[in-house]
Amino acid sequence: SSKPRGPAFPSKFSAGGSQFKFGVLAKIVRHMKDRHMEGMDHPLSLEEILDETNQLDVSTATRLWLSSEALVSNPKIEVTPEMTYLFKPPYKIMNRKELLKLLKRKDLKGEGGVMYDDIMES
Repeated sequence: SSKPRGPAFPSKFSAGGSQFKFGVLAKIVRHMKDRHMEGMDHPLSLEEILDETNQLDVSTATRLWLSSEALVSNPKIEVTPEMTYLFKPPYKIMNRKELLKLLKRKDLKGEGGVMYDDIMES
């Protein structure tokens, strides 16, 4: 008759593991960007990030994936030698003078414009 089915609302521990893992990663990257935008530029350990994003319940396997693959290869995350993490803005711009310098350099090299969102993240 009918095939056995999984739970109507699969938990985060069910077979859809990669979708859950990427959800955890997306939440981390969003949080790190928000911290950066608020001027918080000190790096955090994975444990601190998971605590601040209310994700301390993630499995050891997911933590290992985050620390050995996902965070280290993510272009928006910078890993320090101490294995702590920071948001990595597209450009390191601290003030108006640095922005003008960046724009002049790109113009001289004929590289074209700079995306508004990249400036806002920087």
